[in-house]
Amino acid sequence: MKLLCANLTNRTQRGLEERKFLAPEQAGFRSREEYMSHDLTFIEVVQRRSISCQQPTYVCFIDFQKAFETVPHEAPFLKMERAGVSGKCLAFFRALYADSWMCTRLGDCSRTPSIRIRRGLRQGDRASPRLFNIFINDLLNNRRQYGLEVPWIDCGDAR
Repeated sequence: MKLLCANLTNRTQRGLEERKFLAPEQAGFRSREEYMSHDLTFIEVVQRRSISCQQPTYVCFIDFQKAFETVPHEAPFLKMERAGVSGKCLAFFRALYADSWMCTRLGDCSRTPSIRIRRGLRQGDRASPRLFNIFINDLLNNRRQYGLEVPWIDCGDAR
């Protein structure tokens, strides 16, 4: 199951990268992207704006604490469908989350009653970070309509 999931995750990721679906600002969990280069670029932009233009720089950080736990199951799949992922690949991911249940093992080896899980990405699953990227991608793609710019990316970006 892990091998199949990894194979389909890689295939889906390649397809999304080829279609340039993911926002260029999104470096997490992507091949050939480095978090450190984004940090260094950010520092450079702030320093240049401060020295040359004497302009203030406003920054927004989003705390994704417990982020994987809050994603509604169907949301990433609807976004995958809009991005062109279809057929058996999409059906596999939907089936992976379709009928999820959990129970907790107690100290005396007994278990609590099972409850249905309707949100949250699977912990430790290779697909989960990619599904999360797909889920939050709209935040980054829609930022311009709210007047948010990323200077090192917006220069010459024709999107």
